[in-house]
Amino acid sequence: MNDWRLCALLLLAAGAFYQPVEYDNTKSRLILLSSIVDQGTLSIDPQRQYTLDKAEARGHYYSNKAIGAPLLAVPVYWALRHTVLKPVSTLPDPTILADPVAKYLVRLIVVSLPFALFGVFLRRFLVRAGAAPKQALAAVLAYGLGSIALNHASLFSGHELAGIFCFLSFALIAQGGSGFAAGLGAGLGALCDYTGLFTALILLAYALVRLPSRRSKGGFLQGAALCAILQGAYNHICFGHFWSFPYSHLEQGPFGPQVARGLFGVTLPRWEILRALLFSPSRGLLFVSPIFLYSIMGLVHFWRRRDLRSEFWTCGAIIAGTLLLNASYFGWHGGWTYGPRYLVGALPFLCLPLALAVDISPCFWALAGLSFLQVSCAQIALPHAPQEIRNPIIELFIPLWKYGYGAATPFGSANWGAILILGSCSALGVFLVNREKGGAIMESHPFFRKICWSWAGLILLSLATLRSPDPKAVHRYRGILLYDGALCLRSVPILRAAERELALAGGSSPAAP
Repeated sequence: MNDWRLCALLLLAAGAFYQPVEYDNTKSRLILLSSIVDQGTLSIDPQRQYTLDKAEARGHYYSNKAIGAPLLAVPVYWALRHTVLKPVSTLPDPTILADPVAKYLVRLIVVSLPFALFGVFLRRFLVRAGAAPKQALAAVLAYGLGSIALNHASLFSGHELAGIFCFLSFALIAQGGSGFAAGLGAGLGALCDYTGLFTALILLAYALVRLPSRRSKGGFLQGAALCAILQGAYNHICFGHFWSFPYSHLEQGPFGPQVARGLFGVTLPRWEILRALLFSPSRGLLFVSPIFLYSIMGLVHFWRRRDLRSEFWTCGAIIAGTLLLNASYFGWHGGWTYGPRYLVGALPFLCLPLALAVDISPCFWALAGLSFLQVSCAQIALPHAPQEIRNPIIELFIPLWKYGYGAATPFGSANWGAILILGSCSALGVFLVNREKGGAIMESHPFFRKICWSWAGLILLSLATLRSPDPKAVHRYRGILLYDGALCLRSVPILRAAERELALAGGSSPAAP
């Protein structure tokens, strides 16, 4: 297997797409990055009107997002701004939001490239963990092309980076690598996304059990402490105290009452939310990416590997704990997104049991293809689905793409070139898997295959029949998304499409939330 082919495939799938409109999850991070480099400050006062994701303290406004991605992007953006990019003073609005080239290059270097390189690392790690080369490659491609990790690798989001850093930490501990590097990886994962803090705590327990010496365990604590000090310094400068996080300062914003409940809005898991996070067409992990059914079966094979028992408990705790944490959060749906975005950081940990269970059978290809098709719809159109939309692919992504609005590619926006890119990636992935060496690949149980085929059929039936209860709300959201796109792209046809959809919604204002 040539690693460069795998890397190039993943980089093409993530890097060839650009979302012209930024929404709050990514916009708040970009505003912080621009404030640091372009204005030399941590506050976002001049740009506060552009995002709801902000915190207020001592008369100033700050991003309420995890700071990891913006801080990692600072040297990249600074170097680009002083070399190939136009001076910020020449922009109509002196921020990165007004410079699509800057936004694309920063995201490509900081998020998409690490995603592609991580795919190579993950394949090698899975082989060392005992998976056959064919199984390992199939698992990596299922993760890279068949999960929403691909969508977040195309956005300036901290979720994908958190998953990468945390899994690198896990791999270093499992292989007896540098304790300091492992601690640094866990700390960076926590810096990139708040859910990464939970994963980092699990990795701390794993490191204390698995690392061979006191020196290596101490190194882990030192590496993690560096990131904790960085976060604490940011908290102190912006909010006045080492332990004062941005979410402690949302009382005046729209999320204040919900965040005040429990621990920053985290209370107790609820069954209906857990069910939606697993099985719903808009946010369900096993609906959007049914290939992860193999991960559930793989946990059985994982448990039987006595040499991987501590790894089993660590991966299981991260996967189950992140899921329960998400089901306990007031904003469990992730706002305007597709799939369970708060679970993105845990997806790499599903790959190890997945690789141990893959059988490369027609059943596997059916689930992999269904996962790829659904994720591709979000990649080609836009991965921003309001939580009220029950069937985003049918009710949002395909209609918007037909209107001519979607992700930009080298071929243009919302055209057949986007399908050609992802279709080529898919074909190359199948070719590489079939060409890879076999190894000891087990055959899945007939009962498991029946479950998989039945679930695939149910997914297709749900996509064909399930609709949101309020058709006017669907038209309104289509109109809002089209209106945002028309303003950004300065497209009259898309603006006319937005007006038609808003008229079908009863004349709702495009500025409606």
